[in-house]
Amino acid sequence: MVWHPKDDRELFTMEDLVKEFELERIGKGGAIFDEKNWIGLNREYIKKLTDQEFIEKAKVFIDFISPASELELDNLILGFRDRIAKFSDLNELYREVE
Repeated sequence: MVWHPKDDRELFTMEDLVKEFELERIGKGGAIFDEKNWIGLNREYIKKLTDQEFIEKAKVFIDFISPASELELDNLILGFRDRIAKFSDLNELYREVE
């Protein structure tokens, strides 16, 4: 089963999704997962985060230990923001700049 909105939008805030959702818009067709589309949508969600939200979410995915101060680490993380499509990309980028 798959749900679709009334228009062609693909990006929703949780509040918008709750407002738009209608049981009548659930179809019997199978949902198709398109990884390329998902990565693009994820990139758009990342762009919409505030700097602080981005830093907090990014730190969950970081597996490197930086000797830098917290501020330097935050600035480093923010510097990667426009270069990632998913948070798991952070570690690879960090290794490239080491």
